[in-house]
Amino acid sequence: MSSTPTLESKPDLSEILTPSFLSKTCKLAFPWTPKPDGKLDVKWIADFYIRGIPDPAREVYDELHHQALKPISQFCPSVPEDLVSGSYLPPPTDPTYPERVLSLLYLLDQAPRRLYDGAGMDARYTFGYFDVLAHSLVKNLISRNAFPDSTEALTKLGYSFEETMIRKMWLYTPLIHSENLANHDWMESRTEAMRKEVEVYSGKTDPYRVTRDSDRKDPTMFSRLITEGPPDTTDFASFMFYFYRVDDVHRAVISRFGRYPYRNTALGRVSTVEEETFLKETNGFGQANLTEEEIEKLRKQREEGVWQKLSDKGPF
Repeated sequence: MSSTPTLESKPDLSEILTPSFLSKTCKLAFPWTPKPDGKLDVKWIADFYIRGIPDPAREVYDELHHQALKPISQFCPSVPEDLVSGSYLPPPTDPTYPERVLSLLYLLDQAPRRLYDGAGMDARYTFGYFDVLAHSLVKNLISRNAFPDSTEALTKLGYSFEETMIRKMWLYTPLIHSENLANHDWMESRTEAMRKEVEVYSGKTDPYRVTRDSDRKDPTMFSRLITEGPPDTTDFASFMFYFYRVDDVHRAVISRFGRYPYRNTALGRVSTVEEETFLKETNGFGQANLTEEEIEKLRKQREEGVWQKLSDKGPF
């Protein structure tokens, strides 16, 4: 068990994050084919994203764990500057650029959640390392005006409106997962812009507008929405309005606690009395599956500034 590997042991990420690898990763993130009219099967997508039906964990593990995530983890706790600067992406003018960004963000933000949240002490990597990389990449691209979140630019690449809005939602997810309140404040205008686009497209008003103020004050709303799941509908607008509400209510947790309490055990953090109450109110939602012994080990590792190597356990 050590902190940072020697320079000689670090892998060459340019040999890992290749165009073909990122193209393959994109298919894991969006494993469907739109209908001829560009519309999506939102019932299938809701099952896939929220309920894990079909469960992609095995395929994600087989394609991404040994090939990319474990090699990247060898840099921990250091941040590979080439990775978060976007050096492994093509120029923003390249037609493949938006998909490559999405692929890299899926690799850093979503894949670890599929693989490590239920894998004991490996959960620390999801929130304490890969989230840092995903967030840093997004912030870097935004600062350089190289973040491919323009609806017009995405639809010009041939995506239907519905495909475009799904992709935009996932582009922003690393900021939703951030524990920095300023990122959630920044995201409010982006979520509202997407909401308005879907309202215009569908001719419907987001029904959650009427509950938005109360939602923003309720830190338990996020766990309730995910537990209940999206509405049982084939309507694209209703599906997206649910996800925009989910995005909005993340802020309530950060506003109240300054962090996501359900990450505390995985990150070796000690919960406050108020956070313990919150975790009981939400029935332990989102907490990593850890034994008391593992929790104590993680706290000790945090105190000592060391990281246990990412294992090959996976979610199995």
